[in-house]
Amino acid sequence: MLRSIGVSVMLSLLASPVLAADPATQYTNACLACHGADGAGVMPGVPDLSEPDGPLAKPDDLLVQAVIGGAGDPATGAAMPPKGGAPDLTESDIRALIRYMRREFLD
Repeated sequence: MLRSIGVSVMLSLLASPVLAADPATQYTNACLACHGADGAGVMPGVPDLSEPDGPLAKPDDLLVQAVIGGAGDPATGAAMPPKGGAPDLTESDIRALIRYMRREFLD
């Protein structure tokens, strides 16, 4: 009996979703290379996330869709791959990243 309970507990722990990384780590892993530590962008065509009327001023749902599908600027040729190249990001992760970026770059 005790053994079967232990096995059940172990199986339920293995089946539990892995806790998401914190948004700062996710920003470092998926966004930092192009957007930089200050959000201003590190190469031509990358939008400045620190501009008050810039990309982070858009509604959350538009930003989420842009991150999920990728975004680009035809005029400059700059392009962000879907999910910033981090395919494991969930919609919840992306929403947390948006909140993190607003706090870091706009407050």
